[in-house]
Amino acid sequence: APQNNKSPPTVPTSPPGRKPGFDVAAYAAKLDPGAPALAPLGISAETLKDWKAGYSNSGTNRGRLAIALHDRDGNTIGFAGRALSNEQPPLIIPNGINPQEIIFGSERVEQGTLYLVRDVLDVLKAHESGVTNCVCFLTEITGLQIEMLAALMATKHCDTIELF
Repeated sequence: APQNNKSPPTVPTSPPGRKPGFDVAAYAAKLDPGAPALAPLGISAETLKDWKAGYSNSGTNRGRLAIALHDRDGNTIGFAGRALSNEQPPLIIPNGINPQEIIFGSERVEQGTLYLVRDVLDVLKAHESGVTNCVCFLTEITGLQIEMLAALMATKHCDTIELF
């Protein structure tokens, strides 16, 4: 029989889109979910910690709520910076991440009604009040994102969606 000389496929050391050497756990550990600056948001430190979020004292997200972004497989690919007041832009997305490819909160969706809200803070507040099937987009909504949402609903067996 002829020999197969193909080498086994190489496995990338970090998920695509993530900067090489970016340590998710180390970054998350530096965030302060109990920072006084976050109190006006009305979201508990426990919820923020559960979502890998907290006040950032340095870097691109300095002075903002830094919150983990996940790919379709649930891997953390970076941290967005959500403004705490009226700073612009309201959301800073790390370089190399296409915000149109992310449905925030999708890694937590389970079977049942899916709730679509406008802001990452609304997802966190819904979670805190016991509504776990809550997601949002990070940009204006495109047709492609609607298709992604429909695919998520099919995969997770969500029969209906409610908008808030």
